[in-house]
Amino acid sequence: MKTYAVTPARYRRLAEITNAECLRHRVELLLSNLEHMDVFAGIEQRMQAQQNILFNLITQNDSNLNMEIAQDSKELAEASKRDSTALKIIALLTTMFLPGTFIATFLAMPLFDWSARSMSDVGTSHLWIYWAVAIPATVVLMGFVGTFAFTQSRKNKEAARKAREMAGADKA
Repeated sequence: MKTYAVTPARYRRLAEITNAECLRHRVELLLSNLEHMDVFAGIEQRMQAQQNILFNLITQNDSNLNMEIAQDSKELAEASKRDSTALKIIALLTTMFLPGTFIATFLAMPLFDWSARSMSDVGTSHLWIYWAVAIPATVVLMGFVGTFAFTQSRKNKEAARKAREMAGADKA
């Protein structure tokens, strides 16, 4: 085996090479760190941009859902209005025929002699009672219904006005 003697001059030269190589590695490390800092400095901006995009997409999706809900609500309101109109007509017809039905039922009770020899004996003498009670009862009942409808309409308009005031929509 051959041994190499390390002379002081050679030791200095080896130390210089080692120091130079060490410095070169340190410079490369620092340059690498600077490159990474540049890369990571841009990441924050990209992350913020991605957050903004996601927020905008979620907001857009919510807006589309709200539009669909509003459309469904509008269709439901229109259907309710049609049903309400039909129910009002049924209630009106019922109100018109209810007193007459009551009186007819009343006359069908065994209070009258329906076994008379001719219908003119039973019908003519008692038929005026039907008309005398049915017509005024119908008029009075229709008056109550009309008054109730008018009162409800005024209450609904007042409630709508108050709701608009509370919402701040009635600024005119």
